Amino acid sequence: MSGKRWTSEELELVDRLYPNASWGALLAALPRRTHAAIQVRGNLRGIKRLDYIRASEQERWFWTHQEDAILRCGWASGLPVPAIMALLPNRRKDAIHQRRMHLKLPSRQKCWTPEEREALRRLYPLASWDEIFAALPGRSYPAIIMRAILLRLTRLAWDSGRGGTKKAWSAEEDGILRRAWLNGLPVQDICTLLPGRSYTSIAGHRKSLDLPSRMRCWTAEELETLDCMYPCSSWKALLAALPGRTQNAVKTRAITRNITKLVWEGNNGTNRRAGYRDRYTREEEAA
Repeated sequence: MSGKRWTSEELELVDRLYPNASWGALLAALPRRTHAAIQVRGNLRGIKRLDYIRASEQERWFWTHQEDAILRCGWASGLPVPAIMALLPNRRKDAIHQRRMHLKLPSRQKCWTPEEREALRRLYPLASWDEIFAALPGRSYPAIIMRAILLRLTRLAWDSGRGGTKKAWSAEEDGILRRAWLNGLPVQDICTLLPGRSYTSIAGHRKSLDLPSRMRCWTAEELETLDCMYPCSSWKALLAALPGRTQNAVKTRAITRNITKLVWEGNNGTNRRAGYRDRYTREEEAA
């Protein structure tokens, strides 16, 4: 009966049965109370249930002292987790790991030694994964990646994962890239001189070698022309006044200088002043 005050007998039954009894026994002992009402009353009285009900209505109890003892013995003897799962048929792998942490059993993860950390610092930036695995036996790919992140190491060699790797840049390749870049050779031609290196890898390695960028700096005259002509001039006039500059380069430079274009070009090549369409007459719009 909803809204009925809880009697002292009902409260005594909740205190005695709520922690361990099944929901069937609880509902039978409290026939006038619903499942939700009993649960709310137990929470208000600060009582915690030691079990929970699965969706299939089968009851699963929390870890017993016997299960804890089996886990302690199995973990201390070095049994693998699948073998411990065979001894605890109702426990999954994640439940065993969580209970192990609750019981404060030592982790089986091997701590990184100073020698391993030094080898990782030395090999991780440029060595292949085969060399890293050979120098760090017993360490998996995710473990090496996580330890490198913690040590703030960056892999300079472009790799394609744990399977294959792309070789690091050799001194000979660095020399070819330096000479070709300083001589003004296009990147496409540099790719032919360095087979196996893509456009992106060459551009990225150029930065690591501190080679100068080929982007031409804007002169004071170009900036003055841009400030004067960009708001109201057409793109044809702008590109004619700024030879060697593309439309994207002009747009980017105008954005960095906070210049707004007040004119946009129509499909017929005529200039329209943005935001001032009300100034046009019907005849002009028809034309």
